[in-house]
Amino acid sequence: FGHEGQARCYAAFRPDYPSALLRSIWDRHTGAKALGVDACCGTGKLTVALAAHFDKVLGVDRSSEQLRHADRSAANIEYVEADSTKLAGIEEG
Repeated sequence: FGHEGQARCYAAFRPDYPSALLRSIWDRHTGAKALGVDACCGTGKLTVALAAHFDKVLGVDRSSEQLRHADRSAANIEYVEADSTKLAGIEEG
């Protein structure tokens, strides 16, 4: 997804996550809600959903093109271009 056209199409046509799946995530998460992390966030569909349930959300993706098209509709979201398999150092607060 490093190509501009691919990222634009992904942002436009990737379906939303099913509400039943999101409810299942919210029902199971009983821990702290200071920081939510969406690894491999793409254009931020799940990142935005997490923003309604966490104080701060970090969307991480290695594709600058995906992040360029990421949804920035929530003020508590920060997007970071990084390898999601190497998230050492991310801490609450």
